[in-house]
Amino acid sequence: MTPQFIPGIYNYCDRWCERCTYTGRCRNFEGPLTEKTDVNNEEFWNSIASNFAKTKELLYKAAAERGIDLDTVISEEEKKAHAKKEADLDKKIGQHPVVQLCKQYEGIVLTFFESEFRKELVDKNRELVNQLQMGIQTEDKVVHTMANCGDCEEIIQWYVFFIDVKLQRALHSLQDETDNDDGYPKDSDGSAKVALVAIERSIAAWLLLYQLLPSCEDSALKALALLSRIKNLALETFPHAMQFKRPGFDE
Repeated sequence: MTPQFIPGIYNYCDRWCERCTYTGRCRNFEGPLTEKTDVNNEEFWNSIASNFAKTKELLYKAAAERGIDLDTVISEEEKKAHAKKEADLDKKIGQHPVVQLCKQYEGIVLTFFESEFRKELVDKNRELVNQLQMGIQTEDKVVHTMANCGDCEEIIQWYVFFIDVKLQRALHSLQDETDNDDGYPKDSDGSAKVALVAIERSIAAWLLLYQLLPSCEDSALKALALLSRIKNLALETFPHAMQFKRPGFDE
């Protein structure tokens, strides 16, 4: 039986499908193509067209109820004004302290993995092999340690840009939201929460990597200090983020 899909679970996830336990309940991660979903199947495209038509009808109805005319032609002046407004907002958000901290963190991570990590990993592997030959370490321990190093690398690299992207989205959403949102959950809080989850996982990965590779102390401590500052500033900017209930994950 096909499991029940969780509506909107993909809106506030970390996009790491390979490590997600909810792929079977996510519409964005449905299984192999079937005749019904095959992009070469005429029935599929007919179904898509039908859904678009129904969606358009509902959209026009909702807009009319709010006094919005979707057929109104936007003038060139209005387009330019909107583009300028968006450009000004992008610039403002790019200068936000939490975004600036994210850029600093990205620089540390990229430098570490480009110029330091491989050497540290080779040295650690050589050390473990020597200990194995002397009977100090077991083969399982050696394999487990190297696997943990690889996991730490994968986690840190997966989230390095993700944190920045999600916090910038949260800042964008914050500009569009008002205090009069009828009690609905705010996208700014949801986006900030998934960024905070990514920060926590990155901190855990750096702490373990520091434990496994003590010689990377300088880079690890710098990264951990920045992640801590990013986390604190994000919580200050989005004080209700951790109360946001992400579909599936927090229910």
